[in-house]
Amino acid sequence: MDLLSKCSAEQLSKIVHGVLDGICDRKQPTFSDFSEIFALEEWWQVKDGIRNFVLTYCRNDLSREQALQYLAKLPAKHQEVVLDALVVRSNDMRHALMNGTNSVSQAALKDFDWKIQLALASDKVATIYQPLVTLDLDIDECGSNRSTSIEMNPDEMKKLVAALDGANRALMQLKTS
Repeated sequence: MDLLSKCSAEQLSKIVHGVLDGICDRKQPTFSDFSEIFALEEWWQVKDGIRNFVLTYCRNDLSREQALQYLAKLPAKHQEVVLDALVVRSNDMRHALMNGTNSVSQAALKDFDWKIQLALASDKVATIYQPLVTLDLDIDECGSNRSTSIEMNPDEMKKLVAALDGANRALMQLKTS
């Protein structure tokens, strides 16, 4: 991040917004735009440094004071330029990061249905009297539908509910940050 001191505040604003555009799957700044300021390896370090800082800022939900600690080696005007860009574009950044996380899997749950049944006996045991839950999932994978049926006993159902509850808490935490 020390290399950012080589450019003016206006140039830094263009660089930071360009890197933010790149993270949001838009046009990134090119080396030719800033070749008068940075050598090629310096340009790579600048882009990687800004990108890593932005990702740290968004993922850890840094406060202004914490972000200023990361940027302490920069002049005050440069610190303000970087922070202003992050504050203005924070919703775009979070949305882009969430989309990146969501794109890990192409499958999405379309619909579900569940039933409770009571198993009275089996071919090995004359009487069981065990409740079973049947969960039918309709999954959309790249435009094609797939149905999956899962039968669970009470212990397996408790584990599934606990896992879904944990996922829901994580999602709510991401939404509030």
